[in-house]
Amino acid sequence: LLLARWDPSAPPTGAYHIWPALEAFTPGHAYWLKLTSNLTVTVQGVLPPTAETYPVPVPLGWNMVGSPRATSVPVASLQVQVGNAAPIAFADAVNQGLVQKGFYQYVPGTGYQITDTLTPFDGFWLRCLVPGGIQLIFPVVGS
Repeated sequence: LLLARWDPSAPPTGAYHIWPALEAFTPGHAYWLKLTSNLTVTVQGVLPPTAETYPVPVPLGWNMVGSPRATSVPVASLQVQVGNAAPIAFADAVNQGLVQKGFYQYVPGTGYQITDTLTPFDGFWLRCLVPGGIQLIFPVVGS
């Protein structure tokens, strides 16, 4: 078993944290899981309230992001917030140079592909271009 999470803020230029030296599972974060054989994994926890938006902190650099929602989330419905500024649409954040265009998903046998939907329990790479980081805002479920 190998369980790892990328930390872009680890010196000097980012590093993986390997289980058991990981923070607790956190909605909105993604993790690599490598197994030597098939295994059924049961994870228990509480998802964030669906009637509220959910912010995921994204520091400068490449970040492993997961959806905190149990249903698919279109990238077009996401917002980005820098500091105390009002949130803006993800597409506007790309145009303003706050984040790199696209979420990258690893597809076994194919490699990395840009996706327009964040599916539950999958991981994605997102590159933040803001030195102080951003908040990636997930919408209310059903909005």
